[in-house]
Amino acid sequence: MAQLTIALFIFLGLLLQTSVFGFLPILGARPDLLMALLVFLALYSDDGAWPLRYWFVGLGKDICSAGPPGLYALTFMLVGILIHRMRKDIYRELWSTRIWLVFMGVVVANGSAALSQALSFGNYRLLEIAAGVFLEAAYSALAAPLFMLMLLFCRFFLRIPKRELSRAI
Repeated sequence: MAQLTIALFIFLGLLLQTSVFGFLPILGARPDLLMALLVFLALYSDDGAWPLRYWFVGLGKDICSAGPPGLYALTFMLVGILIHRMRKDIYRELWSTRIWLVFMGVVVANGSAALSQALSFGNYRLLEIAAGVFLEAAYSALAAPLFMLMLLFCRFFLRIPKRELSRAI
């Protein structure tokens, strides 16, 4: 059931990202709602299938991108594993933490994908690429709370355990 729900959220994120936010670019940048889903899964899912889930979220982005297949799947999986490993060291219930993680996730995942594509095609305008990635990351961080709010309402579908007060003390 959790995999079907995650697939539904991947589809919903892609639908919102390409249709609603596709018509609302800011200086050519569009938000990456799939990174918000990845951050949510990395912070809150506890079962053993998490690396595969991150890969599927990235694969969803690969389907709607013009880049080489598997590039976003690989970068999203690496960012998801990194966030999953450091979730015990951060306060994940704070909204600013989630927004910051979405921002940094977009910078790392989409920035490395954009840089590898630019260098493979001979595009050496690195300042333009960095500005585009920064704008995309900022827009994603601003749009992420809307998508994460929806995910928090559906938290019980993902079988996410409730917060233990013993860990906070």
